[in-house]
Amino acid sequence: MTAFSSGRLAEAAGVNHQTLRYYERRGLLSEPDRTPGGHRLYPPEALTVLRMIKAAQRLGSPWTRSPTCSTRAAGGSARAVSRGCGTGS
Repeated sequence: MTAFSSGRLAEAAGVNHQTLRYYERRGLLSEPDRTPGGHRLYPPEALTVLRMIKAAQRLGSPWTRSPTCSTRAAGGSARAVSRGCGTGS
């Protein structure tokens, strides 16, 4: 799969593009590479990370507010996000 533009990633994840920026600032989503023109290009793994964030929110998990989790997820790895952030592990 190829990289996602901001708009395509936001649409696929069911969020708006400002949500992507917010998650980047919080460290939940890695800052993506950029095209020579400055447009963001997100790797396919970013969609998995966003889906995990949304699933955790639906379940009422507080992990998205945890600085520890933000540090773990900063690499954009879905595995890092799924390691139990907010559960004390």
